[in-house]
Amino acid sequence: MWNDFHVQGSNGFPHILQPSYSIMNLRIPESGRWLSKFYITNLADKNAILFSNTGNYDLRETTNELRVFGLRLNYRFGKVSNSD
Repeated sequence: MWNDFHVQGSNGFPHILQPSYSIMNLRIPESGRWLSKFYITNLADKNAILFSNTGNYDLRETTNELRVFGLRLNYRFGKVSNSD
């Protein structure tokens, strides 16, 4: 994707064709009264440029979040249905 719609910005920088990327996330849920979810965001630890900003007379690049591992725990109060 291009970072700007103009051929040349007001600050003199040309528009930049940002490199393509793909980010993969993983989530493994378990159900019941206790609900646990193990997750990994950015599984391949890919460094992607989300936006190239040339608005301040220099080039600044916004990148994605690094790989994150996590565990989310929930507890269900009340009656639990048999389908869980």
